[in-house]
Amino acid sequence: MKHIALLLSRAILTNFLLMVFGMSLILITIEIIIYLNNILHHSNDSFWGVAQYIWVRLPSMLSLFWPIAMLLATLVSLATLGYRNELTAIWAAGYSPMRLIILLLPLGLALGVAHFVLSDRLAPMGERVLNAWGVGDAAIRSHQRDSSGATWLRAGGDIVRVGRIGRGGRVLRDIIVFRRGDDGLLRQQIHAARAEFRAGGWLLRDVTIIRPGSRQVRRLKTLPYDGDLSFAMTGSKYGHPDEMTLNDLRHYIAHGGYGLKPVHVYRTWWHKRLALLLVAWLMMAAMIPLAVRFRRDKLVTYLFGYGFAIGLSFFIFDRIATTFGEVGLVPPWMAAWFPIGVLGLVAAALVLRVEHVR
Repeated sequence: MKHIALLLSRAILTNFLLMVFGMSLILITIEIIIYLNNILHHSNDSFWGVAQYIWVRLPSMLSLFWPIAMLLATLVSLATLGYRNELTAIWAAGYSPMRLIILLLPLGLALGVAHFVLSDRLAPMGERVLNAWGVGDAAIRSHQRDSSGATWLRAGGDIVRVGRIGRGGRVLRDIIVFRRGDDGLLRQQIHAARAEFRAGGWLLRDVTIIRPGSRQVRRLKTLPYDGDLSFAMTGSKYGHPDEMTLNDLRHYIAHGGYGLKPVHVYRTWWHKRLALLLVAWLMMAAMIPLAVRFRRDKLVTYLFGYGFAIGLSFFIFDRIATTFGEVGLVPPWMAAWFPIGVLGLVAAALVLRVEHVR
């Protein structure tokens, strides 16, 4: 049993690594061709900048192609073993698809954890670097900005415009606070040259206060601000929720999304991040029953035909479910976990069907 587990795990893992790195590097190469001028400008016309770009971009690409590479690696491995008649020997030895799926559980969970770490830790770090460089899509996919590059958010009942963010989010510049009353009408407009985070709160400096309908303008050197601007100190400010860490997503959920996006968007991606742990194993589980009781000459056609149909249907369904979760048509947990559950049910149905035939 140990020998069979090692045989399958080694075959799938080898093919998986070749495919996930191969596809990632191909797409990165295309990006380098497109953004080469920007990359060289950032690195002072040194090709060392190209190596840096590959290094910081690779985690995001690996995370993107992880499920697809898992699908292809499983199909190629099963087809190869079937062509060599090794699958026939495995079935003849009394191994069932369910038993093989259980034997592959350690590999599936290990790849799931690796996918989670890539998506939750390494990929966000790389996107922050690219955002700071102003290279590629990372410079475009920032949070909501106006034509001047300022950021708009909601802090409690206030609408806040932040011109620039510095010192890791602890210093904000060119701030305008639009303070509204309970009726939603503007009651006060506060302009500040900068805001500093000190002793657990925010202090505005060089403040000008304007009240609508009044000619009086009040100027202050400093003014404590009781609103929550801590969004600036989280990594999530660098892009789309799929580029945030789990802690950033939790922070935004707790603070109502700061008005940047609806809360259910962050909840959807929080659940999706956790769901990554099961995708690799379930993808293998859905493919293995397809390799039972088919002659060698028909195995490849059958495997890739049905395998691609199942895999691509899952990817499309998962994307649709995520969109529904982001727009609020379904609960966030359902948007993330329902496609995973359907893939698991498909795998279970295929296993039961094969076991019944056997």
